[in-house]
Amino acid sequence: MKLRVYLAEHNMKVKELSTLLECSQAYLSRILHGHVKPSKRLWNDIRRVTNNQVTLEEPELPTRIPPNRSLYDEDF
Repeated sequence: MKLRVYLAEHNMKVKELSTLLECSQAYLSRILHGHVKPSKRLWNDIRRVTNNQVTLEEPELPTRIPPNRSLYDEDF
């Protein structure tokens, strides 16, 4: 199960989980939104806190647009 699904199913807020994981709420939010990849240590902590209910698949990061391209390019 994905981390966001776990939070919803357990009626848990990001702040609560960040406290259990001993990481900042902002950092956990950035992970949930795909802005950064979590460290191996944090993934292990997530697995421990969620009793292995969250899969350890790395979240997909947003596609970065090359500097010479635009969202409006038809082939992008």
